[in-house]
Amino acid sequence: MKARIAGFTLAELLIALLILGVIATFTIPKVLQSQQNTQHRATAKEAAGMLSGAYEAYRSTNVPPSNMLPDVLTTYMNYVRYDTGGTVIDLEPGRTTLACSAADPCLVMHNGARLMMGAPILVARPALILSGFI
Repeated sequence: MKARIAGFTLAELLIALLILGVIATFTIPKVLQSQQNTQHRATAKEAAGMLSGAYEAYRSTNVPPSNMLPDVLTTYMNYVRYDTGGTVIDLEPGRTTLACSAADPCLVMHNGARLMMGAPILVARPALILSGFI
């Protein structure tokens, strides 16, 4: 009688691979989405910190008026360049899109995000519009 070698059959290995594939199908997209959300949160926190610092720097030498526009703070902000070239900013799915222009310029941050500094947008929405990291 031949001695039987302990091990798994091909069928058992294929079933195990199938189960792992099904698990990966459901978990990998969630992990990737979580990483993207973390990146978005970090970019938003960085922009908020930059704006807060710019406001504090402005406030240390000036008295802010009640109708202050965000353009006043640009001299106190740390950004790479001013974008007026028509870069399209997508808001949310199903919403309208905006474009950086001379009337509504964007500040390009070092991480690629864009801050749209147009006054009508800030009045209509309490938060600045961040883009470029999606």
